[in-house]
Amino acid sequence: MWNHRDLDDPLQNEIEAIIKNHIADYSYGSRREDPSAVIGGSGLFDPAFSITDHFVNNFEWSDVVEAWRSHATLARQAGEMFPAIIDQISSLNKQGETVKVPYTTRIWVARLIQGLKP
Repeated sequence: MWNHRDLDDPLQNEIEAIIKNHIADYSYGSRREDPSAVIGGSGLFDPAFSITDHFVNNFEWSDVVEAWRSHATLARQAGEMFPAIIDQISSLNKQGETVKVPYTTRIWVARLIQGLKP
């Protein structure tokens, strides 16, 4: 189960542009990939199915910036560019504002084949 920021949202799109400006080949890792083939290939589970839903959280802008400051995937890939990326995100100048951050929840579910133990 993953909660992904909706990258079509204008604010999230601005943040993505900042990141991609510094890291052209930025990768989200496996969390944005469909794991159905891996689950099915294990031989332990029936075919997986997915459930998707959308929701919006309200955050103070300072909390959004702090969340990016603690983003390990971004920090690892950005290296020495990380502080500049965070500064640019922070400079989107939403200080003091409550911002809406839309998310998509993606869940993959598969039943364990009876008699098997993982």
